[in-house]
Amino acid sequence: MYRFGGGDALEFPRKSLLHKLILKFVFYKASNICATSSLLEKEINGLTKKTCTIIPFGVDLENFYAQVTIDQNKDAFVFGCTKYFESVYNIDRVIDAFYLLAKKYSTSKIKLHLIGNGSLKADLVNQAEKLGLLDKVVFVGEVENTKIPFYLNQFDVLINVSEYESFGVSIAEAMACKVPVIVSNAEGFKDLIPNSSLGLITTTEVESIFNCMEYYWLNAEARKANAQNSFLRVKEFFDIKQNVARMEAVYFSQLQQSV
Repeated sequence: MYRFGGGDALEFPRKSLLHKLILKFVFYKASNICATSSLLEKEINGLTKKTCTIIPFGVDLENFYAQVTIDQNKDAFVFGCTKYFESVYNIDRVIDAFYLLAKKYSTSKIKLHLIGNGSLKADLVNQAEKLGLLDKVVFVGEVENTKIPFYLNQFDVLINVSEYESFGVSIAEAMACKVPVIVSNAEGFKDLIPNSSLGLITTTEVESIFNCMEYYWLNAEARKANAQNSFLRVKEFFDIKQNVARMEAVYFSQLQQSV
């Protein structure tokens, strides 16, 4: 049995012909193949003729849910991002887009909270400083996963504009907390946000990101509707308990065939 994850699908077979042949051999020997998204299923279909079962990553709805929290800074409208500070996640473009928003609405209290760390942190801090945003852009640092729900519930909007994603766990977690989301048009997000009734879809260009941020900033009803729709989608398709049960069923079926 083989469960296909993002790194396996999108990176390993592209390293060399040998890596691709190794993965093909793994699939040849596998009795069952599972993938966490339709994007990965497509990748698998290019490497084997065997049937692939999609069992997505799930969200623990007992930990990730909308909470009423008290925060001394909540008088501000907060955009948030929970990604590593690496080039693939375009945090620099989010900062540039936020700058345009903060400049246009200079008398309003708008903030950008960045949760995470990475090799580009110093560059991003310098960027925020040069743009005069150090009083508006908060570098929260790394946060334990158990504490992520608290921070998500401080956000009015979550942004993830990755160049590529195999699924988008941070988006699913925000959706579970009823936080409206802005995502890039990366194919891996389409299982979670297939259309604009669930979240705003942007390119990775600064102007496009800004337009989505401004739209949510100005439209409370759109935020509320998208947040509710996306929560219902997570509850129906991405509840971790349901997905673990599906995964267990595959394993048990294989064990019975092996006896």
